[in-house]
Amino acid sequence: MNYDPDVAGQSATERSLALLLEQDFEVRVLALPSVGNKKADPDLFIRERGKDEYLKLLKEAPLTWTT
Repeated sequence: MNYDPDVAGQSATERSLALLLEQDFEVRVLALPSVGNKKADPDLFIRERGKDEYLKLLKEAPLTWTT
């Protein structure tokens, strides 16, 4: 799961996370590093750093679960 880093994106992450975990999905939440001096959204990150770097970070993102 990877939304924009703004308030709306953070809210969408929280809502989606709750719904997906309720259904027993394995979920990874990816917080992208900045690109230059800008907080990176998925589009900017992929345009600047490439698809392969994005996929690498996504695979390394921590799994999230409830206990």
